[in-house]
Amino acid sequence: MKRWVIRYVVLGLILCCTGTTTARDYFPFVYIDPGHGGPNADMTHNGDSAGGCEGPGGTAEQWINLKVALVLRDTLIARGWPEGSWWLMSRQTDTTSKTLRDRVAEANEFEVLQYISIHHNGFGAGSVQATEALWCDTGWTTDSVSRPPEARLDTLARKIKDMIRLEFNKLYPPSEVAYGDRCPSMENPNCLNCNKWITKNAMMANTISEASDISGHADEEALFVDSTSGHREDEAYAILQGWLSYCSGQGFGRLEYRYMNEDPDDSLQVWVDGRAYDLPYERTWPIPFGEACAPHCHRSD
Repeated sequence: MKRWVIRYVVLGLILCCTGTTTARDYFPFVYIDPGHGGPNADMTHNGDSAGGCEGPGGTAEQWINLKVALVLRDTLIARGWPEGSWWLMSRQTDTTSKTLRDRVAEANEFEVLQYISIHHNGFGAGSVQATEALWCDTGWTTDSVSRPPEARLDTLARKIKDMIRLEFNKLYPPSEVAYGDRCPSMENPNCLNCNKWITKNAMMANTISEASDISGHADEEALFVDSTSGHREDEAYAILQGWLSYCSGQGFGRLEYRYMNEDPDDSLQVWVDGRAYDLPYERTWPIPFGEACAPHCHRSD
């Protein structure tokens, strides 16, 4: 059996919770937003005035974003979690008339509990593969509307970023460079970005995931275009795991220590899954199948 088939089965198994629907069915839990797309969008075009990058072979970011989101959508449907009552998507095709502001307004109107916008970076050839997940801690929207506390926290972003790195690093042998965390190389080490319309104006827990750098990816065809590679499933699985971990209220695992009298500038490492990581090391632990219950994304009202 191909690896991607096995992954898809796992995606189905992890969504284990079923039960009687309630009044909250009319208030979707999560808004899934495949970034970009728009008029005239297709596999090699991000859409008119939609922004976005492209791979070295010309594959449009919007197309890759959508393919990953559709894997996530199909898994939710297969588990009996229908559109509208459990989740919404900003688009399910290349073309859409929804602008970025339309998408955020729709998520706010439906009072979803989480907003996940799926993107990929475009830093160019030669860039080191790395993942980031953006968020914003501002207490006010662009229109000076007060934002709730959950919209200003980085928990959802950190969990999705951790899980993407964990899954992608399994694709490469330990002898190769690990999928990095792009945020420490930024001016702000915590993926804080209040210059994005989503992170500043969404009224719920939200993040913009930038899983990898497609414009500098030598394996664009194999990883993103070839539907049998399993890469889309890996990324969708990671996003799902991060979301479920957030919903369950699961914390983070963190390892940070130093021997007495040791030079604080020395770099210490920990070995995880056969690969060395610098300390401090933090990760989101995968949730056992029996504990992955999206209904834990409960409402307070």
